[in-house]
Amino acid sequence: MKNESESRKRELKSRYENKNSCFDEDVVNKVNEFIRGCESNEIKFLFIHLTDCDEHGHNYGYGTKQYLKQIQSLDKQIGIIMRTIKEKGWIEDSLVIMTTDHGGVNKIKDGTTIGVQGGNSEDKINVFLSVCGPGILAASKIEGDLSNLVCALIALSALGIEVLKYFDIKLPQISLA
Repeated sequence: MKNESESRKRELKSRYENKNSCFDEDVVNKVNEFIRGCESNEIKFLFIHLTDCDEHGHNYGYGTKQYLKQIQSLDKQIGIIMRTIKEKGWIEDSLVIMTTDHGGVNKIKDGTTIGVQGGNSEDKINVFLSVCGPGILAASKIEGDLSNLVCALIALSALGIEVLKYFDIKLPQISLA
């Protein structure tokens, strides 16, 4: 068992060092095990952080073939989690929020395209945000500027937790597309 664990660690380290991030697959498997094994239907909050797309953006550049291929892989992984939630019977009561931690741009360094984050440009601060669940109409569109704080506000509101007055962000307007 220990040799198997050490072998897996070496494989993951090798894949990571060769810019072939592979951690999401393990996370998705563990999330699905947790959901399937959960005896309670009273789960109020489950946070899942998938990082491989971010790693590919930084390692290969945003919009590159490798990055877009990783987005396809992420889409399949999210589909697996959503099917497991549905199989468990949680889908009708689940609010799912998907977002990125930042935007990004590319730059060439030593002849290699790499992804860059940080700074104040629109491309670096705009984030992807998708929300589905009870009360969210298909073809809805979130209007206005978005930041990652919106995700926290949506989650707090959905959980019925009072938002403190000094929390200086408001729920965005949502309209039908």
